[in-house]
Amino acid sequence: MDWKKWYAKRGGGFILKRGLHLLQRYGLTPGLAQKRIEDSVRLMQRYGCSPSYPTPGQVVDRYPRFIQKLQSLGAEICVHSYHHIDLRTCALDTAVNELAAARKAFERHGIHSSGFRCPYLSWSPELITALPSQWFEYSSNQAVTLAPFLPPVSDQDSGVFNIINQFYAPVSGDAIKSIPYQLENLIEIPLFVPDDLQLQDGLNFNQEQIAQFWMETLQRTHRSGELFTLLTHPELADRFAPAIETLLQSIADLTPRVWLARLCDISAWWREKSAFSAQFNSNPQGSLTITFQASPRASVLIRGISTPHSHPWYGPDHLLESRSLTLPATIEKRPWLGVHPDFPPHALRWLHGRGFITELSHDPSAHVYYLSPRTAVSALELESIAADIEDSCSTLIRFGLWPDQAKSAFAVTGDLDALSLMDYAARLFS
Repeated sequence: MDWKKWYAKRGGGFILKRGLHLLQRYGLTPGLAQKRIEDSVRLMQRYGCSPSYPTPGQVVDRYPRFIQKLQSLGAEICVHSYHHIDLRTCALDTAVNELAAARKAFERHGIHSSGFRCPYLSWSPELITALPSQWFEYSSNQAVTLAPFLPPVSDQDSGVFNIINQFYAPVSGDAIKSIPYQLENLIEIPLFVPDDLQLQDGLNFNQEQIAQFWMETLQRTHRSGELFTLLTHPELADRFAPAIETLLQSIADLTPRVWLARLCDISAWWREKSAFSAQFNSNPQGSLTITFQASPRASVLIRGISTPHSHPWYGPDHLLESRSLTLPATIEKRPWLGVHPDFPPHALRWLHGRGFITELSHDPSAHVYYLSPRTAVSALELESIAADIEDSCSTLIRFGLWPDQAKSAFAVTGDLDALSLMDYAARLFS
């Protein structure tokens, strides 16, 4: 380890405060942490929720029986490198080897994993490109910040908050929605920050303030149809058990429903959803029949279209109760997206991921929304296009984002970086 760089990234004040908290929250042996984590898993299970725990391969090697027990209880165990190191600070081949060593540790102990998260969210586009396509199905490294929505607090210790934030390098929730997307051969599953350490140790929030912030985040993501990936640290699992339970109780009361899922479930659904399609068939009378090819869990949403085979869902959208719909000849424009053949394929895949149905066309006037040819489209531009479609289309047919008629999704994830003070000490010499 390069101690000079390690110290420069954190500073003396952060190291001292973090060290004192670790002394309070961990023992020399893993018993305290193990009980805290197992109790948390069982609490969430009572509400139909199971967490996803990125875990270093080194921790799996040290405590295989405990990790196996968590998996048997329904928790997902994800790869979290082998050593808990910042993969941005090492050579690319070293970073790849760290993830390879972690996969081997998982295999040694019969731990199944389909995804990974880098320690400190220390991913890079180069690392994603360098990974063999068969290693992982998803990553969860893109942080989305809700910091602008934090309620005002007094006595802020912004130093701790900002140091953690520098590691996470989040993008603004105003610019990018927390919705999975294709990243090379992987599904990228975003997560929200600030996390629990930033709220408590960085901003000195009490339990009530943290519970309030989580509840506001839940309400916001439900309205917008986003994924609320709650980033926690198991060292605080017992302290925030009441807030987690209140949050899960509130989720059960929301309508339309919130899908509770592990990260691996979200990845599997996103791949399932990518195969959905629609076929358009013109009828002799001039009407048009759309046939939806999708799994039974899919939702077909229609807006501004009258049919007895639908019922209200949320806002202007209704749920179609069948897998086909016939539009009358009098309809002025086709209620899905017309796309010029020269529109970028990666951008088209992104729009499909958002549930939009598309049809190649050279006629800008034939559809409710038309995508002209472009050489490139950025992520921010795609978000703007999606928002414009939502706001401007009075008639629209598309697929819902989430399975089983859910409006939004919720996942709990927390890094099992260590289970004892000895584990933390070992990290310093990795």
